[in-house]
Amino acid sequence: MKNKSRVRLGLLPGILLVFAGCATEPKQVAAPAQQLIPLKLFWNGHDNFTTATALGEKDAKGAGYNFVRIDGCIFANPQSNTVPLKQYWSDKRHDYMLLGKSMPKTLEKRGAYHLVRIEGYAYAQPQPDAVPLKRFKLGARDNFTTATVQGENDALAAGYVFQRIEAYVIPAPGNSTATTQLTNYALISQQGIVLKAGNTLNTPGTFRPPVEITIIAKTDSTNLRIAYAADQVIFNWEMDQNQLRINGGPADGLHKAGAGNIPTGKFVTIRWLVTPKRQAIYVNDELRFEHDGDYSNINRCVSVFPAVGSKVTVQSIIVKPLSPPQPVSAVTVPQPGKVEVISDQQIHKWVVQLADSDFSKRESAINELARHPADALPALQPVLQTETDSDRRWWIQSAIQECEENQPKPDEISASPAGSKGLQVSEACKSGDGFFTNVEHEGTACWEVPKKNSYFYFSASDEFRQKAETALEIQVEYLDIGTGTIGLDYDSSDKRSPFGEAYEHHSTFIHCTNSGQWRRGKFHLANARFRGSENCQTDFRFYNGGDDMIIRSVRVWPAPK
Repeated sequence: MKNKSRVRLGLLPGILLVFAGCATEPKQVAAPAQQLIPLKLFWNGHDNFTTATALGEKDAKGAGYNFVRIDGCIFANPQSNTVPLKQYWSDKRHDYMLLGKSMPKTLEKRGAYHLVRIEGYAYAQPQPDAVPLKRFKLGARDNFTTATVQGENDALAAGYVFQRIEAYVIPAPGNSTATTQLTNYALISQQGIVLKAGNTLNTPGTFRPPVEITIIAKTDSTNLRIAYAADQVIFNWEMDQNQLRINGGPADGLHKAGAGNIPTGKFVTIRWLVTPKRQAIYVNDELRFEHDGDYSNINRCVSVFPAVGSKVTVQSIIVKPLSPPQPVSAVTVPQPGKVEVISDQQIHKWVVQLADSDFSKRESAINELARHPADALPALQPVLQTETDSDRRWWIQSAIQECEENQPKPDEISASPAGSKGLQVSEACKSGDGFFTNVEHEGTACWEVPKKNSYFYFSASDEFRQKAETALEIQVEYLDIGTGTIGLDYDSSDKRSPFGEAYEHHSTFIHCTNSGQWRRGKFHLANARFRGSENCQTDFRFYNGGDDMIIRSVRVWPAPK
């Protein structure tokens, strides 16, 4: 039951939108009692699981559930006319069930379910601009709770039977004429979300660099403050509106005179580019601040908030990963067997593209240059030495950084449709649950795994296995299409893993954002034990969670000791 729709959030009159879930919150006054939190739907192939808590999301990912969509929003704390949404679990049925009303008597008598937690609070009765949270059931196997038209249609199509309305929640896609959109990567409000003293607006998702953050907001007077690569960056500081204040993070205390003023009462566009080694801040395309430092450990949400009596209105926060949300470093280097030849003219074309007005084209150029570091670095270094424009220098330095990090690793094995070196995709599994096809995407050879066949298997060479490395890095280069996920199962030494340690579920998931770009995601394995224990004597497999999976290279190398 999966859905590619962007999520829309309807705001009830008088309710201020303030999200929880930021990994590292700026120091602020506690959020108001009317705090809304997203109700997220997960699916593991046979059981639906809806949760609104960080602990619930951790349980879902740890048990191999994949994120599907945000189904609506509920309150974090009790409100007038609300009821608790209680999460139940059945060991016998392996089924989660979310209830806003009392346990059905038939299940209560059997004692089949036990209470796990309260996820949050929802309206007990119909409210203006609220939608019903409906529970469906598939025999004795699965309970499914949804507040979306898409979810209801999917349930009925799959043979689920409607049971009852459990509560009423703030709506999501298709159920409302709401004017606010919400996903992990974007929050957009046509009217604008007004923040006053003590309010903080956070993105539901957390992000690792490199990212491009775009915020459209205004202040009525002073103090428009944002947080991500710093605990707070202050525009129109009340003590000196011309000074840009940087508090916390690698650039802590590097305040900049003449860079902090923005017009009052007018929306401005703030663009914040953050890579593992630098940040740059623009206001209406004017560079206000840049700094080189170690930003690689950031993993937090983006926040906007007022201070000292100001009122801030936010129209949108959009986060665009310039690489996957997971740690990123290298790309596949073409291996002997089918050598990919890149001309000097093509390298020059990509270098010129770093100055394109379309940021997605700049990102694409960095990705392509990073695939050919031996050819790209000699072309980029002289350009950097002669370039004087700070914005263009920033992108050239980013390309150089990617190229330097993307050079071959010691003892690396790799595979791509163009050739392999010590790593093989499993042809034998194609007749089972590992079907794939060789395709081309815009002239690039790649593998395509349809969503109805979830797995894509790989086996390491005997020589690599005999080295008995336990700490490994696995990198996959994939086409970022749809809004599904890519997960990893691997042969491990953990005796708790399914089927004799063969299918350890990695806790990291790659979340696709439908950018249409080639991206690279990396999984760190601390307890690998490759010995061909998975199907067809393979060592690891990728699986998709919602959309076709298109991959053009995979690399494996021992993690640095």
